[in-house]
Amino acid sequence: MAIWYLNKKATWSKKTDEELLKLYKNAQDDLVIELLFERYSHLLLGLSLNYINEIENCQDIVMEVFEKLGSKILQFEIKNFKQWITTVVRNECLMFLRKEKRHEHTSIDNEKFNIERNVELSISEHHSDEDINPDKINGFIKQLKPEHQVCITKFYFDNKSYKEITEETGYTLKEVKSYLQNAKRKLKILMTENNEQE
Repeated sequence: MAIWYLNKKATWSKKTDEELLKLYKNAQDDLVIELLFERYSHLLLGLSLNYINEIENCQDIVMEVFEKLGSKILQFEIKNFKQWITTVVRNECLMFLRKEKRHEHTSIDNEKFNIERNVELSISEHHSDEDINPDKINGFIKQLKPEHQVCITKFYFDNKSYKEITEETGYTLKEVKSYLQNAKRKLKILMTENNEQE
């Protein structure tokens, strides 16, 4: 690395945040972004971990904020950089969590749709639409193992997420997913057998 660059970095590293921001506004020198990153990245990573458990996601959020930092410095009049950048990262974390929640609900909705279609298809193979009723489905569910009944009822009828079921039942996430999968498979078998008998 060039001596002039190291000397420049050593000199600029002694400047305040406000002075660095002014330098960037005047010259758009990426060294300013580098110095601010070195100064605050660990703090911001720690902040992100308060909201998001996965370190990789936290690192991605902090990197994305700094990648856009140059244009933000030119766009806004930043009075207190530390306070401002902390707020930006916190907001990014909250946005990330909202997206994750929407994704989780979409996955749950898809799971519920699949259960519903399995139930309807199994019954309607030998019955007309007017024969399909919730009481019949509930009757099949009552024939499942207790843990399967609990999970499929909470998931399908009570609109509970995997996480909520684990919290309410004490089952692990892996157990909940397994119980749901087995419950769906058993339901289909019961309904198919019922259709053949009728």
